[in-house]
Amino acid sequence: MLGGVKARGNKRLKCGNETDETTRKEALKLINVFLNRVEKHKDILLSDEKSPFDVYINDLSKFIEYLRIEMSEGGNEKVSEARNAMLRIAEIMLKLSRKARKRWLKLYKVELEELIVKLTKGEMTIPVTGDINNKNRSFIVHMYTNHIAINACRIARNGNITVKFTFTGLKGEHIESPKLFNDSILKAMQYGLLLTDGSIYQGYPGMATHQMWQSIVWHLVFPGKNYIAIDGISINDNISTVWQLTSLNYKFEGKSAVNIKRGFVGGEVVGFDDWLFLWFLLFAVFGDGNVDVQDEYDVREIRLFMGGGKYVLWRPIIERLSGLGFRGGGEYGWEWVVRG
Repeated sequence: MLGGVKARGNKRLKCGNETDETTRKEALKLINVFLNRVEKHKDILLSDEKSPFDVYINDLSKFIEYLRIEMSEGGNEKVSEARNAMLRIAEIMLKLSRKARKRWLKLYKVELEELIVKLTKGEMTIPVTGDINNKNRSFIVHMYTNHIAINACRIARNGNITVKFTFTGLKGEHIESPKLFNDSILKAMQYGLLLTDGSIYQGYPGMATHQMWQSIVWHLVFPGKNYIAIDGISINDNISTVWQLTSLNYKFEGKSAVNIKRGFVGGEVVGFDDWLFLWFLLFAVFGDGNVDVQDEYDVREIRLFMGGGKYVLWRPIIERLSGLGFRGGGEYGWEWVVRG
């Protein structure tokens, strides 16, 4: 195992200095996790007929059929416009998923099988990044083929392990989305997503998500031109597609994504009236929360989770959350819960 250093003009790491024995053992643990997860999902990952994209293809096909049935029955003009927009987005996502499936069976699966053989024979030199003695930093093993970058990562602080494949050669599509809400509501919705799962890439709003519905909602929240692409897959308890979403009609000025987000909080979110704050909160829950309704046990909960870094950013907003009945807690972050 070798320490990883960034190669100029290249997103992939090249190998640096030799690592110590302790780091080597930790890296081998992550490699074994990767191999075990491939083995767990071999019926999909190593199949000649199945692919990691089949579930999304099936779900998107059903969603498109549902939308077409609903649209055929007519109804409110605004609702029809929203359904038509969702239909166009879902059709493009289905097209991209089918392309990814074809490329997986033809290329990515073959390279994965070759990688596994090289790993088991000890024929690979593998760069690592991070510090195993610093729990506040993630520790990552990087494995490469010609068209796949695989990261097995021990997450900072909580120690969870994630495995992600990033693909090259999968082109995305541009989508033009209609404007369905006024500017004030759009801004509240946008800030809700950007202060949770969303991010800022060179000034442009973006999000990497495994959720099909988040990918669709994104294009309604950021009207105008967007770019959507399949970035890769994650292999954890389940296999999920990673969608990369970027809005091209919005651009924020600022030195860093964190400073831009601080401007959202200090400059605008804390000043939202109650109506706009609820819109903001709704889309924050869409980003980093969930709603749990269990009539059998009379349970109605709204949860909003944030890690330590986000908690600092959200501090000015938390007083308003408390006023709405949210209560906090959590070992590695803050889980804000309101019960009805």
